[in-house]
Amino acid sequence: MTPPAPRASAYVPQLDIIKGLAIILVVAGHVLNRSPWPDPHLRLVAGWLVRLIYSFHIPLFFMLSGALFGGLGGRTPLGYIARRFLRLMLPFGVYALLYHLVFFPGQGDVWSGLGRLYLWGNHWALVSLPTQEVLWFFPALLAINCLALTTGFLDRLGPLRGLAVLLAVQMACLWLSSQGQDRQYVPYCLDVALVSFFFFHAGHLAADPLKKTAPPKGRGLRLTAALSLLVLLACLYASRPYEALDMLRLSLWEVPLMDLSALTGAAACVLLAGTVIHRWSGLGESLRLLGRYSLPIFGMHMFVVSGVMSLELLPLWWVRLGLTFVLAVLLPWAFARFMAQRFRPARWLLLGNDA
Repeated sequence: MTPPAPRASAYVPQLDIIKGLAIILVVAGHVLNRSPWPDPHLRLVAGWLVRLIYSFHIPLFFMLSGALFGGLGGRTPLGYIARRFLRLMLPFGVYALLYHLVFFPGQGDVWSGLGRLYLWGNHWALVSLPTQEVLWFFPALLAINCLALTTGFLDRLGPLRGLAVLLAVQMACLWLSSQGQDRQYVPYCLDVALVSFFFFHAGHLAADPLKKTAPPKGRGLRLTAALSLLVLLACLYASRPYEALDMLRLSLWEVPLMDLSALTGAAACVLLAGTVIHRWSGLGESLRLLGRYSLPIFGMHMFVVSGVMSLELLPLWWVRLGLTFVLAVLLPWAFARFMAQRFRPARWLLLGNDA
């Protein structure tokens, strides 16, 4: 059987809208998780919202990466990996260094701590401060991209058989990792990489539907949204305690729940993006711009979250909460856009040349 030709990677505005929705969820999850809630009932509601967001926002980014993967583009495998290294690890290095210089001085000598900025190891060694642990996504995505050449094999199998193979490989490797494997943020550890690997390839298999994002109408849209919410809530209820939906702390029995939750939540975002782009062009354009700069927002929003949350000038917690969320999205977006438009090297250093 003749293998299909590699798909060309092209700009798809629908995917940027989905990325915009996803990065809003990332920031909202971190803001809600770090906000001091004065009322225990509010704290309980916020905890459920955080669990709902955490259940699918990071898998959604891996799915989008898989949907955008169009093959080697005429490059050799080594050339492809080298380019992906530059596009992901240059921004990772910049953001890790910025975090280190901003947060470390109060804890001792700045330069002596630079030796702890390791790429591999557990999450305390990956980046030297707890406030930097969000940056694990960069080397994890690089590791998955290096394995992305296996998408050609799935293309030959077709969507259904390819998905069955992915599920079988994922379950087998997660079973192996449950037999005493120490869980770390190392991208090539089985309990992290195989989940990311699964969603990357699931996004690759679903690339065409993701790019079309044609919205259902009327009752179809409401019914789909209601079913998505019910499935997510059922997964959250069945997966107590909290760690069950954390893609970095998985047990074997929890994997189907997380897969179902992540795929359902991602489908809801895709449907919402399709509705936005077809019915509300202004909102769609705003989300598209956020999606185009999702990488610097992801890399820098914790600066703003840490800074605004510590302000004593805002005694009202709800004002601090809202201001933190808005500034954590808009300030990194505005800074990255300004730098990218005026300084060409900033496209590599902040956006991975993805502007």
